[in-house]
Amino acid sequence: MILAWNVPWVPFPVYGTLGILLLAYVALYQATALRFADAAMQQIPSRLEQAAACLGTPSWRVLLGVVLPMLRPSLFVAWITIVIMCLRDWVASIMLLPPGIQTVGSFIFNQFEQGDFAQAMAMTFCTVVLSTLLLVAANLRFYRRTL
Repeated sequence: MILAWNVPWVPFPVYGTLGILLLAYVALYQATALRFADAAMQQIPSRLEQAAACLGTPSWRVLLGVVLPMLRPSLFVAWITIVIMCLRDWVASIMLLPPGIQTVGSFIFNQFEQGDFAQAMAMTFCTVVLSTLLLVAANLRFYRRTL
């Protein structure tokens, strides 16, 4: 990431900004998000799309009316999973973070490096609690919907 984006011919400079961190997260976690989307797409029967097409529905309407409503729960779970993975990521954060900005992972790493284990463990505990609450909230949302 540093070698690719820290060159003079890049049309918009992102190195040293939060944009490089966003690009790194996309590069690191897009495969995981695509696996969620692919698994969800394979579960949608093609008969539904074919039936809509036989009725003369335009393809954009099939996408918005048939495919996306069925994908929504899986995409929501993928989003929560990726957010939790980004919360705990510290490798990309430490390597690419612009000066003066901290992420949760870089803060925890810095506290451990400085020997402030109490503060590092407190932030780690807060991150675990936040991750657990996000997963429980998502579970409850979809559990109520299936009842």
